[in-house]
Amino acid sequence: MYTQNKKKFYIVGSNPNDFFDMTIEGVETLLKSEIVIVSKFFHRSFKSFLKDNNKNFVYKEDISNKEEIEFYESIFNLLKKNNSVVYLVSGDPYFNYKNNFEDFFSKRKVDVIKVIGILEIASWVNKKNEFLTNRKKNSSISFHFPDTVNEIKKILDDGLSGKLVLIFKENKLLEKLLKQFSKKSKIKYKLYINGQRKDFKKLPLKLESQFSNAYVILNHE
Repeated sequence: MYTQNKKKFYIVGSNPNDFFDMTIEGVETLLKSEIVIVSKFFHRSFKSFLKDNNKNFVYKEDISNKEEIEFYESIFNLLKKNNSVVYLVSGDPYFNYKNNFEDFFSKRKVDVIKVIGILEIASWVNKKNEFLTNRKKNSSISFHFPDTVNEIKKILDDGLSGKLVLIFKENKLLEKLLKQFSKKSKIKYKLYINGQRKDFKKLPLKLESQFSNAYVILNHE
């Protein structure tokens, strides 16, 4: 639970292969921290960013390669000398880091704050090496949250360049879009739901009744 303790321990999610997938919130958390814990196996872009911004950092492997509880103790020792410590982790801290951290640090009056440092869809596609952007081509990407079919039509007709990501929280609107796409063979898209790539070739569409976000990715050039 988040309280108003002076000591703050941040768990920040990331794509360990590319610092530039970090969210603004993730970057801001790094910048305001006193010390950052990062793995030696993270891409060198993380180390470069920390050095360029004069941030103190330590390698996870240097402070503990032992049992989980000993790693927590090492972090707590850092917090004795610092008011804020960031631990950079791979992926989503809400899924991968449940209650163990909170149980340990709450007893020591340290707030544990989890920060989504990488966009959900970026995390999903990175795992399949289907990256959202191509920096060799300086590719662009835009995100949209349409509420109606007319909004979708306007987005697609606006002549935007680069890659479009349409984000849906409601099943029926997504089904309407995919039905439209099924009638237009030239439209190429990728659909991700609950972390899985979906491929619908036949009607009717059978979507999960429950999902947090569904992402339709199109190259719109």
